[in-house]
Amino acid sequence: GMVSDWSSNVCFSGRVKQGYLAARRDVVNRFVQATMEGNYLALANERLAKDVLDRKTGVTDQKIIDISYRDFKLQTPPNIEPTRQAAENVIANASAGGSTRVEDYVDFGIIEQLKTEGFVEALRRKYTRGP
Repeated sequence: GMVSDWSSNVCFSGRVKQGYLAARRDVVNRFVQATMEGNYLALANERLAKDVLDRKTGVTDQKIIDISYRDFKLQTPPNIEPTRQAAENVIANASAGGSTRVEDYVDFGIIEQLKTEGFVEALRRKYTRGP
């Protein structure tokens, strides 16, 4: 679906070289925080998320919007953290000849730091309804 494609593109366009990450970790950190909050908000407020899809993509067919949002809900973790299996699948399908070690491509450091600092838990509490 359109949204799951968007989610994948955010992950891949969010890739940065290690040198840039080291030099501009604050910028990458803010990007990750904003993306996480956007995911939590979209998952918590379906009407708003569908309105944004309609306005920003130009798609007016409600059926396509509904399918795209459903795909987003099913395929996008709120904290944007890819599973190890997902990372391994992407690496396995990438061009041959490179390393197959997840650690050579994925730095979970920022997400782990945000978890440790309580940012992820604060988002969960802010956007999760219930008792």
